[in-house]
Amino acid sequence: MLLHGTFVAVQQGNDLWPMFAFGFGGIFIITQMYGLGLSRNGRIFFLLVYTGLALYVYSGSGLQNIHQVTWILFIEFLAVLVMALLFGSGLWLASRIKGQSVMTGN
Repeated sequence: MLLHGTFVAVQQGNDLWPMFAFGFGGIFIITQMYGLGLSRNGRIFFLLVYTGLALYVYSGSGLQNIHQVTWILFIEFLAVLVMALLFGSGLWLASRIKGQSVMTGN
């Protein structure tokens, strides 16, 4: 998603590519880099590179826009929460229906 989202945003020409690049990059930093088996220093290196690049890119367009890096993160994590609630509700409902049909003898 990092590359795809960034390239599509660049092709659209609306100057939102940093939001997608650093938004999906933030997802990598927060959730996925830990699965790579990196040392502590390796994780710190990735975090410093991410932070440095974000500051560099957003310093060109004004640091007041750096909040854009949180938009993709917020949307992604909100979508995960909504999906978890939907699946959890479905499982709860299925267990209630199953329990009810056992009690009524159906």
